[in-house]
Amino acid sequence: FFIILTGSVKIIFQTEKIKGREMKTPSIDDQLNYKILNEGQSFGENALIYDTKRTSTVKCFENCEFGVLSKMNYWKILG
Repeated sequence: FFIILTGSVKIIFQTEKIKGREMKTPSIDDQLNYKILNEGQSFGENALIYDTKRTSTVKCFENCEFGVLSKMNYWKILG
């Protein structure tokens, strides 16, 4: 799980069903299907919540700094 401390990123995805839920997965051919995230926003929650592999491609627009929360620490926090 990543929190954007500085900078902005582009999240590229397409829709696909994973474990019975409609999820987002990377789309190399469809660059129009994306979302822009800025400082204070986050990504990577699907892997933590649904125990799935990476479901999007992230590209930095500029130099970025991230706060990172591992799966193990995530579950420690939730107890």
